[in-house]
Amino acid sequence: MASTKADLASHAPPIPSPSDQDGWILLDVDRALADALRLLRWWRRTDAALSYKTSFDLFKKLEAPDRAIGFFDRAEISTGPIDVMGISHEMIFDQPKSGSAEAYRSQIREFVLRYFLRVSATAPPQSGRELGLGPGTALLLNLLHLGPPRTDVRGGFRYSQIYFKEASGRIRKFAARLRNAIVDLREISAKYDWIVMRARPFDYELDLAPTGPAGPRFVLPLPDTPTIAISRELVIDEDYPAPGILGRYGFAYALLRDPTPRGAQVYGPAQFRAGFQAIHFEVLASGQSRVRMTFVGDRPESILNVKLDPIGLLLRSSDFLSFGLTSRLLEPVQGLLSRRLTFGSFDPLLGFISLANLATGGLASKQLHISREQLFRDILVKHFQLYYQLILDSLLAYRQVSDWLDSARLPDWARDGDSAGNRQPLGAEP
Repeated sequence: MASTKADLASHAPPIPSPSDQDGWILLDVDRALADALRLLRWWRRTDAALSYKTSFDLFKKLEAPDRAIGFFDRAEISTGPIDVMGISHEMIFDQPKSGSAEAYRSQIREFVLRYFLRVSATAPPQSGRELGLGPGTALLLNLLHLGPPRTDVRGGFRYSQIYFKEASGRIRKFAARLRNAIVDLREISAKYDWIVMRARPFDYELDLAPTGPAGPRFVLPLPDTPTIAISRELVIDEDYPAPGILGRYGFAYALLRDPTPRGAQVYGPAQFRAGFQAIHFEVLASGQSRVRMTFVGDRPESILNVKLDPIGLLLRSSDFLSFGLTSRLLEPVQGLLSRRLTFGSFDPLLGFISLANLATGGLASKQLHISREQLFRDILVKHFQLYYQLILDSLLAYRQVSDWLDSARLPDWARDGDSAGNRQPLGAEP
């Protein structure tokens, strides 16, 4: 059942002040939306003219009209020009086997604008038994795994809405029970100026091989949950926009920059200075539907920021080996220790790239592809893979419902936005 504006407001908790934990969101949302709109308009002009400063095919074996290109360039945001990187990927979404193209257009429109963001998380089938010799097998296998154990097997994204700004200018917070039932995006124009959501990607990590596929790998988990915003200017709802196209529907969302400290990690999906992700669908006169995904964000100046702090390293090591005794003994002088001398910081990943090219006179970049550009290409490939899987998962969800216009008969996972928890996974027994 659709949530009314009165229902949202009557259960809305008070909004945070700028000093609260979430206060940064309300301070940054307008800036993020303005910069995203600037970048989106820049991308439309640049892509139409195919005038990227540097562009390249992400994958070689794609047949037209499918394409997946990456690019590097420079674009303007509110604070001035920045170096950007991005992806533009176009592919088929679905080809109906029967029915009229016009009826299919109505189904795609309803699914994309009302339900897509609710059904984006998936849960693959899981075995009901332990593999191997018995219950102890999983414990033994975890000893061979470097890094924290993965306890969440879901894929795709989990979108949850947290704030909205009414057309009147009033800012409210969504009630907890409505967090996953993302609003109909067509209502943003009439009821809302913008909505703010969190987009948690499952299984997102950078898996980099600086010396090639056969060499050592560098795996950097990125567990961040980006905060995003959608405004009326970022929603597309167009019937018959061009000859041969029955409808164009979709959205883009702005990426907010989360200032929360993350230790050594200074790059991640929640830390872009400016950026957007767009997902646009088109229904052709032939009945085929296609989807185009575009991402543009700033190129990171660093990935990690490791402080050169030998005294701090010694203290942490001593505290670990003494089971916390060292920190308790040094508690009276903690204020003095917090002002200890450090020796700057460095990025071990980008530092390795610079050192390798310095030592080889640039051969590491030319022959082994150890370069910043290759690193950024690897990041774009990972981003592509994440959203490619999102589209495949959404297609599985789309095909499980015969009529998306019949809201009274929709399953709970589509209506309430708990697709990963309640949707029957592909191949699972009922």
